[in-house]
Amino acid sequence: MIPLLIILGIVLVISILLLIPVSFSLSFNESFDYTLKYGLIKIPLDSKKIKKDKRQKKKENYFKKLFREKGFEAAFSELCFYAKIFLEKILYLLKKIKFKIFNLKISVGGADAAKTAISYGVISSAVYYVLGFLDSNVNLKIKEIDISSNFNSRATKAEFNLKASLRPIYAILAAFALVKIILEIKNKELINNERQ
Repeated sequence: MIPLLIILGIVLVISILLLIPVSFSLSFNESFDYTLKYGLIKIPLDSKKIKKDKRQKKKENYFKKLFREKGFEAAFSELCFYAKIFLEKILYLLKKIKFKIFNLKISVGGADAAKTAISYGVISSAVYYVLGFLDSNVNLKIKEIDISSNFNSRATKAEFNLKASLRPIYAILAAFALVKIILEIKNKELINNERQ
């Protein structure tokens, strides 16, 4: 009887831990910044940042390489395309996420006015391609979306802010889906590199 009670107690504790929400925030303004909270406990991520910085010195970051090789517009469109594929695969889980803040600001600039206008069109279509999917499938309270063209600036600038919460049981499932998509992208890259 006692072993059964111990097992039931362990199962109860694990069930409660899996139901306590995980809050996360992600922001981008020239560099990524993120925080993670489990209930009222803030999970430190500083050591992970240090390890990441050491790895980046050895090998160039995938995103930096993508933007360097393809340019901002093409790289951004590709990332939005992959984002929509990922979101389609975790649609059930997306409905479990409680979005609190969702802000996106992109100022499209360039040396040439005609190219800036084309870049603005490409970026706008990529953003609204993903946001249209989210808006029609998820309870997404969009606080601010601002995509504008700046003919006085030579560079495109982007700012992003997201705050949301999710129960750990769903986060584990989302992590598995994300890993699967990352592996598919890596395999695609290897096949493309072998063909070249």
